[in-house]
Amino acid sequence: MCAMKSVAIPLISVILLLICSLNVKAQESGADVGLQDTIYIIDSTDIAITPPVEFKPFDQIHGFIHMATSSTIQVNQIEDAPYLMIVENMTDDHFASQGVTLLSQFEINEPDAKGYVYVIGFTIKGVDFERIMYFTGDLNRTIWINANYPVMIKPLIYNAMLECVKTAHFVDSVE
Repeated sequence: MCAMKSVAIPLISVILLLICSLNVKAQESGADVGLQDTIYIIDSTDIAITPPVEFKPFDQIHGFIHMATSSTIQVNQIEDAPYLMIVENMTDDHFASQGVTLLSQFEINEPDAKGYVYVIGFTIKGVDFERIMYFTGDLNRTIWINANYPVMIKPLIYNAMLECVKTAHFVDSVE
């Protein structure tokens, strides 16, 4: 128990410090965290995506990480599986069997982004997290993105994470 406190207290302190700095940055700009100017192509995929500012490429998860907030964006490509078939299986029972709670779900139908979003909640070592799961693609392939963030920074990062996942597309489908 003592070892857990010695890890939890510094972690919470770092997260609080980051929240304060992100909050100041957000107040200065009048908005929450935005997106980078760079489009990245994810290794071993045909997927391009634009991450939020301060997120760094992280090859171990095929995506990006923001070390100070423990936030990640993992990008996956699934071959021979249309995303519409995959989302048919995203039910309350499916999420419950994974030990997570489905908080919300909605469809995105914009000119440059079409797909389905599921927001789930879970706890790791006493810290509440949320995950945006985004599914999009074409008739043959699926883009599946998991964007994870601590709930305590949701007001500062949720919109940027959602905007980020909506930038995902197959590089061979860009005109």
